[in-house]
Amino acid sequence: MKLKLEQFLQSKYYLISVSIFTFLFWFINIDSIGPKPYFDVLELIGISIFVLVMAMILILFKETIYTFPLLPHAVIMLSNQDMGMENLNEMWILYVVIAILIGAFIYHFIKFKIEFNFGKLGLGLSILAGAYLLSIIGYLMDSKPFDMSILMISSMGLIYLALYLFYRITNEKPFLEYIFRTMLYLSIVVILQTFTMMIFYYIDHLDYGSFIDILKLAIDERWGYEVDGFYVRLNVGWGVGNNIGGVLAMLLPINMYFLFKDKKVLHKVLQFGLMLVSLVTIVLTTSRGAYLGVLAFGLIFLYAIFKYVKIDYRKYKKQLIIGGSILLLIAIPLFIYMLDFFIGFMQTNSFLNGREEDWTDAIKYFLESPIFGKSWYSDVWENNSFRSYHNTILHTLATMGLVGLLALIYHHFELVKLFIKKWGFKTLVVAGVLIVTHVHGLVDNTYYAPLHMFTLIVLYVGLELEPKETLDLETKEQS
Repeated sequence: MKLKLEQFLQSKYYLISVSIFTFLFWFINIDSIGPKPYFDVLELIGISIFVLVMAMILILFKETIYTFPLLPHAVIMLSNQDMGMENLNEMWILYVVIAILIGAFIYHFIKFKIEFNFGKLGLGLSILAGAYLLSIIGYLMDSKPFDMSILMISSMGLIYLALYLFYRITNEKPFLEYIFRTMLYLSIVVILQTFTMMIFYYIDHLDYGSFIDILKLAIDERWGYEVDGFYVRLNVGWGVGNNIGGVLAMLLPINMYFLFKDKKVLHKVLQFGLMLVSLVTIVLTTSRGAYLGVLAFGLIFLYAIFKYVKIDYRKYKKQLIIGGSILLLIAIPLFIYMLDFFIGFMQTNSFLNGREEDWTDAIKYFLESPIFGKSWYSDVWENNSFRSYHNTILHTLATMGLVGLLALIYHHFELVKLFIKKWGFKTLVVAGVLIVTHVHGLVDNTYYAPLHMFTLIVLYVGLELEPKETLDLETKEQS
């Protein structure tokens, strides 16, 4: 029974089940998204179920990677961004579930006699976690009243470090492709969530005109409109257009991996189709950072084609001519349409969209507190959430100062060493995810966003555990 359960957890059926469960729970709670979001107990029940499954896995199995698919899916299950402490305090059952999970962690470490291993990246992530905590100095120097939220957000570096160490020391078998597949299915859920909200936008604007008229309005207004006196934009609960575009752009290299790896023509067609749908969704989100991310991915994709796809051009000359002609017929009108779209979009929207103000303020706060920064609550939005400066480097300087910047640089120094040591096609995919994330973080959500960090950290661990002989593209055709 235990063996069969582990085989299920290793299979695509487990990953698909998690994705379906996530989308259904999110969809049932869809009415809590909007201008007056309210807390719905159902999403907490869904997350609690995931936590209990994690506890079961920790108790039964030495390999803990089976818990990871539940983590990012639990994040995108949230249909409400305004879940505060009052809501959580009312749900005492949540603390019972968390206590069970903590007990399962302790049991796992004792039963399987887990030995500590700092890994290749432990030092860099420890320094980064220290920079997070030291940024509180900037908060206290401003004589601001103490708030638990500043302590929580400044502890995120410790959470990222703990996540890395946990998966590093509790897994022995390679699992990189398992994470690739997990994130592929997660991207499908994100796409479904996005198109669901776009359909609701369309329904709310049926009296505006044709489908094309409504789509043009949506793009021009960046999906913003008034509902019951409140201004709303494209929002799936756990994030808005920038978050959606950033996640989908970040996962494009994983689409590329399965496109190149799958041997069956039908599978390649399906993977290519999914990549196109992801690109269309990214375009529709109107996320500037995601657009830049797509450009970065395009360069990575071209490099991968020339480096890893070896074809006997003389043998497949006829097929290549036919396939190339079909792609050209599709690409030319698509390119003309996209060019027209971007020209029209830029005529009615600034590319930076006020980012200059964010960047100016980030530099100002850095100069006021250059060593430790002004803390993660250097400034706040109207909803009392910490302010993002829409640029990873400037955000680091404003919130964690030079200490944070040096920590970030050293963390990436360790990453570059890991990539060089483990270079191969799978390493290119992981590096591609990181590159697209950073390019997106030039003008939008930063490297530190939880969904980005959760994914990247576990990919780093997977790369460390991957044998050298399995890193290259095994399915390439030899000329």
